[in-house]
Amino acid sequence: MKTRIITSAVLIPILFFALYLYKTIAFDFIIALVCFVAVYEAVTAFKFKNGILLFASFIPAIIALIFRDSFGGILYPVIFISLVLIVVYVLANYGKVDLPSVFMSTFLSIVCIVCFSCMIQFKISFPYSEFGYDGVYFIIIGLSASWGGDSMAYFIGRKFGKRKLSPIISPNKSVEGAYGSLLGSVITAVLFTAIYALIKSDITQAPTFLSYFIVIIISVIASVLGIMGDLFASAIKRQAGIKDYGKIFPGHGGILDRFDSVILIVPFVISVLYIFG
Repeated sequence: MKTRIITSAVLIPILFFALYLYKTIAFDFIIALVCFVAVYEAVTAFKFKNGILLFASFIPAIIALIFRDSFGGILYPVIFISLVLIVVYVLANYGKVDLPSVFMSTFLSIVCIVCFSCMIQFKISFPYSEFGYDGVYFIIIGLSASWGGDSMAYFIGRKFGKRKLSPIISPNKSVEGAYGSLLGSVITAVLFTAIYALIKSDITQAPTFLSYFIVIIISVIASVLGIMGDLFASAIKRQAGIKDYGKIFPGHGGILDRFDSVILIVPFVISVLYIFG
C-alpha cells in the first residue's frame, strides 16, 4: 500500500505536466508512447510465438490515429494496412498460436487504441485557440472519475468489503468497494469541475456546455464503466496467467494495470460531448 501511494504521488505531477503540454505536439507524442506501451502489454501478455510481429501490426494504426491531422485522406488506408498485417500474422502462425488468445489480446489492443485516440480527439474537437484548456478538463473528468473511483473502492473495500463482486474474475473486489467507486467518481469529478470553473472565474457554471448535474450523471455512469473495464482487463490477465501486465509502476503494474478502468470511460465522455454538442 505504501508503494502504491508513493508511486501515485510521483505520477500525479507527471500527469499534470503532460496535460499542460496539451496545446503542443509533445502531448500527442506522449499519448502515442503510452498507447504503444499499452498495446505492447496487451499483445505480450500471452507470450505468443512471434508476438512482436503482432505488436508491429498495430503500429501503423496507432500512428495514424494519434497523428490523424497529418494523415488526412490516407488515414483509413493506413489503418487498413494494420488490419491486413494482423490477418497475415494469424494466417502465418495458424497452428502455432492459440487463436482465441490472439483475438482477446487483439480486441484489448483495439480498445486501448480507441481510448487513447479519443484523448487526441478532445484536442481536435476543443482547440486551445477557441476553448482554452476545456479539452484538458474533459480528459481529467474521465481520469478522475476512474482513478478517484479506484482509490475510494480500494479503501472502502478493504474496510467494509464483505460481498464479492466478481469472485471468479477478481476475488478481491467487493460490492461495497463498487459503491465506494461510485462515490469516489462523483466526488472527484465534481471537485475538479469546481476547481476548473473557479479558474475560469465562475464556480457556479461547469465548463463549456456541461452542468454540474450532467457531470454527476457522467461520473456515475463512468464509475460503472470503470469497473467493467477493470474486470475486462482482469479477465484477460487470468486467461493469460499473469498477475500484472507490466512492471513500470511499482505497486501498480504496467500501463494497462493503471489505465484498465479508463479504457471505456474516455470514449464514453467524448460520446456524451458529441451528443450534447
